[in-house]
Amino acid sequence: SCDFSQLCFFLYVFCFVFFIFFFYFFVIFFFFFFFKQKTAYEIYQCDWSSDVCSSDLDRFKNSGKITFLLVSGIFINNDSSRVDMLIVGNNIKQKSIEDTIRTIESEIGKEITYSLLETKEFIYRFNMYDKLIHDILDFPHKKLIVSPELSTKILQKIK
Repeated sequence: SCDFSQLCFFLYVFCFVFFIFFFYFFVIFFFFFFFKQKTAYEIYQCDWSSDVCSSDLDRFKNSGKITFLLVSGIFINNDSSRVDMLIVGNNIKQKSIEDTIRTIESEIGKEITYSLLETKEFIYRFNMYDKLIHDILDFPHKKLIVSPELSTKILQKIK
């Protein structure tokens, strides 16, 4: 038989263990989800050569034929870049590009500075040693899309 003091002791132990378990669970849950969860901005700062970030290129698939896409600036943690994104292509749908840029801006919480050029204009400006184009290419960047057309004509000249 069990007396009242033993029952109180077991109840006390049960409550103590229950409290410790849920306190531990809450602390782990709080730190894991609150502090460890990546924000959209952190996701965009990842290695753009990875499949995770490369999948974001699908956002531009309905924007025309993109022949060259370069990211720098906020995407690679470089504040000295003149632009965050350089988009070069043929038959580019400017409205579609603007909508995609606005979507990315809302996800990362920052304004994106970008330059949008037709392929012929980009080649012309590159060959004329346009300061903007050469500044973009001379500063740290990551090339996400490079068409064979540009890789043979121009981009062999740059690193």
